[in-house]
Amino acid sequence: MSMNILLIWCVIAYLIGSIPFGYILVKLFLKQDVRKQGSGNIGATNVLRTGGKKLALATYVLDITKVWIPMLLFNVIMNPINDMPSDILLSSLMIVGGTGVIGHMYSCWLKFNGGKGVASFTGFCAWLFPYSAIIGIFVFLIIAFSTKIVSIASLIGIIAAGIYVIFYVFPILDTPTQLMLVSKIFFIFIILLIFVRHKGNIARLMKGEENKVKF
Repeated sequence: MSMNILLIWCVIAYLIGSIPFGYILVKLFLKQDVRKQGSGNIGATNVLRTGGKKLALATYVLDITKVWIPMLLFNVIMNPINDMPSDILLSSLMIVGGTGVIGHMYSCWLKFNGGKGVASFTGFCAWLFPYSAIIGIFVFLIIAFSTKIVSIASLIGIIAAGIYVIFYVFPILDTPTQLMLVSKIFFIFIILLIFVRHKGNIARLMKGEENKVKF
């Protein structure tokens, strides 16, 4: 598979990942701009504050699904008879799925603004590294329900999932290919971007001013 083909798939993943479902759902059902409510974010947490649990759950599910779709399409179209080498397939899916997560955070439909990447990253991990997603969600739930602060729960959950992948999964993926190395670096880069998207939350956490959420 050529890099040009992979690049085309990244464009597809980015465009699908960029679909701002939180914005669309709140606009469609409440006739409001979620970006002008609460924290101004288009993710499920702010939708929860603005539109309630049902719209928040729908946003969360759709933000996960939109990362899965390009990965599924890639697998079906590029690997129809399962003959692609496993390291090439995994590396490609990591790059394609990761690009979808970036699309969510920097949506071209919202002038390259967007969500904070937690739900989409969870979907990305759930597809490729299910145990990492389970660990991340478990940690998130414990911290979220004990502190009522979604941002700190999300960040620690992301760290937990990332640690599992980096220190347990990556050492197993010792195939010495350039594409595998790029995909591993890209995975770490996405985690760093999620923290960048949370810089406002981190600043408020350090000041003890972060908002709490009622579940």
